[in-house]
Amino acid sequence: MDWRRLYPLIGGFALLAGLAHCTAQDRAIDVGRALFEDHFDGEQLDRDKWQIQSGFTLGRTEFREDAPPVADGFVRLPFDTYNPAVPGQTMLGTSIFTNARFAVGDGLAFESRLRMPAGAPGGMIVAFFTFIWDDGAFDEIDFELLTNEAVSGQHRVMINTWNDGSPGKDAGNPGFAHQPGLDLQAFNTYRFEWFPDRVDFYINGRRVRSTNVDVPDTPMHVWLNFWAPDRTFAVAFNDALQPTVEPGRNQQWVYEVDYVKVVRIPKP
Repeated sequence: MDWRRLYPLIGGFALLAGLAHCTAQDRAIDVGRALFEDHFDGEQLDRDKWQIQSGFTLGRTEFREDAPPVADGFVRLPFDTYNPAVPGQTMLGTSIFTNARFAVGDGLAFESRLRMPAGAPGGMIVAFFTFIWDDGAFDEIDFELLTNEAVSGQHRVMINTWNDGSPGKDAGNPGFAHQPGLDLQAFNTYRFEWFPDRVDFYINGRRVRSTNVDVPDTPMHVWLNFWAPDRTFAVAFNDALQPTVEPGRNQQWVYEVDYVKVVRIPKP
């Protein structure tokens, strides 16, 4: 998700041609050499691998300064309706990104096993994506899991690509992927394969979309974040989710990630 963009065009898409013409195809999970891997086996976030994005407000969410906790082989990214810095004005989310940037070369695969919190209300986004802001434009590839989708029972996954995106003017190349039986509140494996001329998206080893539109060409960081958009992101917004003024009324949900890895893969 591009945390600088607006979504004036978001309501106009449901399924793009790249998704409609994509045939389901199995893909082996482990191919090639790992350039980055974190199974969160320690007792805290590995700061040699990750940075914390803090002090930035995205939608109705300010990102916290504290590192998300790591335990039992998971990193857990919290989201709170109470933000002690500005009670009742914004909520408090979490955003981390890799220290390293990754260049496409002949091909790269980005993979994570994750889940959105069970019982979460509508209005929040769990994201796994790559992103870079460079000289007034951005490149990005992402999976976004909208809690609105789980609440509605549709359980679709939003996917998108940008190349030299323009903040506030460019909706990218968005679409929804649907896989029968997918439960966004259960652990699933999300993977995208980035080549110089296309991006392929996989859920649990099955391809759900392939696109050659807006393919990034700039080295990018890997990001994980949990946040609540404003009304400009209409398909993900829910007015029932509101910041709380009192700490005793805080509600917290946690986005869990089992692992993240980046693998060098050959041209297909």
